[in-house]
Amino acid sequence: MKLTDHVTTVDTRGIFDFSARRLSDVMAEISGTRGIAPNRRHRTEKIDCPIFVFKYSVVTGTLPCMEFLSILIDATKKRFGAYPIMVLTFGDSVADKDKILHEIILAGMPRSSVFFIENYTKDNHEMIKERHVALLKILEACILRADDNITFRWKRKQELTVCEKLKNVFS
Repeated sequence: MKLTDHVTTVDTRGIFDFSARRLSDVMAEISGTRGIAPNRRHRTEKIDCPIFVFKYSVVTGTLPCMEFLSILIDATKKRFGAYPIMVLTFGDSVADKDKILHEIILAGMPRSSVFFIENYTKDNHEMIKERHVALLKILEACILRADDNITFRWKRKQELTVCEKLKNVFS
């Protein structure tokens, strides 16, 4: 969905198989090389802030999931130059947030990149100040992360340009 001339959101398929063999599929989606009509995207559209939204449960909170998150976090850092944002939904129903946060940090994610949020649902849709503040904090983190990733790409491009010039000088 195009939000402004410079901000577009891309929703990828959900992940149900948290195994290492899924990493290439997930990275293809978040890097924009696979997904909904990748050929229709404009060349200037870049994914600047990958956000992983999932419900933490007994199924996801297992060793395979933590291993998957670990390799996903590493691959995302290499591709984008920064950590992704991780949003855990149904935050009020999560029994042991500290334990979950500890597991996610052990997988390699910094605390500042992890957010718990309560979903708006049919039964729980009141306009609550705390929920709005939580959403704004996630938005702020996304903007800062996107800026970091854009800067990383720009610096990498500058370094490649310098290397290419040096290569030409010494050739």
